[in-house]
Amino acid sequence: MLNVNGTRYLTTAETAERLGLSAGHLRNQRSDGRSPLPFVRIGPSVFYAEADVIRLAEERNR
Repeated sequence: MLNVNGTRYLTTAETAERLGLSAGHLRNQRSDGRSPLPFVRIGPSVFYAEADVIRLAEERNR
């Protein structure tokens, strides 16, 4: 997890775990341009805002 200016960011692995997906699935979505989540790339690492992950998880559970 990364914390920047009060915003918490999750790694791809952490995001995948929270959403019940594989990290590979998230990577494929990013490379295909169909990721349902905005992401930030810092060097070779990719991070997702925790608030966006929570929002998506809630939408999927409705």
